[in-house]
Amino acid sequence: MKKNKGFDLRQTVTDTIVDSLKEGTVPWVKSWDGTNGYPRNGESKRLYSGINVLLLTIAGMKFDSNEWFTRNSVKKLGGRWSGKGTAIVYFKMVQRNDPMKKIDPKTGQIAKVKFPFMRYFKVWNRDQCTDLPEQKVETVSEFDRHTHAEKVISDTGAEIHFGKASAFYVPSEDVINLPDRESFTDEGSFYATSFHELGHWTGHESRLNRDLKNGFGTKSYAFEELVAELTSAFLCAETGIDGKLQHPEYIGMWIKKLEEDKTIIFKASGLAKKATDYIWGKSKSN
Repeated sequence: MKKNKGFDLRQTVTDTIVDSLKEGTVPWVKSWDGTNGYPRNGESKRLYSGINVLLLTIAGMKFDSNEWFTRNSVKKLGGRWSGKGTAIVYFKMVQRNDPMKKIDPKTGQIAKVKFPFMRYFKVWNRDQCTDLPEQKVETVSEFDRHTHAEKVISDTGAEIHFGKASAFYVPSEDVINLPDRESFTDEGSFYATSFHELGHWTGHESRLNRDLKNGFGTKSYAFEELVAELTSAFLCAETGIDGKLQHPEYIGMWIKKLEEDKTIIFKASGLAKKATDYIWGKSKSN
């Protein structure tokens, strides 16, 4: 685990995302098919989540593989690495004694408080390594991907009304409105849009209780749109659906908001992860 007092992790991550947006590349929108798909740990095969998906997606655009390895993993597998590594985030909540020395009435000891602990470390893409075991690629047909996406949507139990002129979620009615399937250019666009609106749906007060009352076009509304965009991206990645950008008109506002506050992308990614887990949990329980 690397520690560098002169390194501002949040600022570096934010700058990476902003630069990508300014260059016209939305880092959470891509095809998730083939070996260059959802970023995963090359040794454990565990999928990365949250902000690391965005970081590795941006870095992975110049590689063919979606697998990433730490130095220790490469050594363990008998390989070698070369080139510049990609910094990703390690985050967890840890407990420490309350700095105000408050006493826990149940134990009589100094109370414990939780706070976020974050470090960064570097990983290397498979294409930067040699002498590693061959990557095993599981081929999933388009039919299976769409069947999976269909099940995820159905298992939420969300009320969805079709035949509308545009896609939108109405919090006061707790209803998702979508155009008919035939109105979409392709199936991938339909599922990406559905996932986006389901992202908003998770914010209802009866679910994850986010603030959904902000007016269209406001900065707060743009933040909620970013959460929904990332939720759609994470769900597209999980199901292998090609991502689609739902609201390009917000890119300028996202750039401005990110430049003003280096914590925004972390907050949005965290909320999107919760939304994704909520939707994914519904599907796994059925």
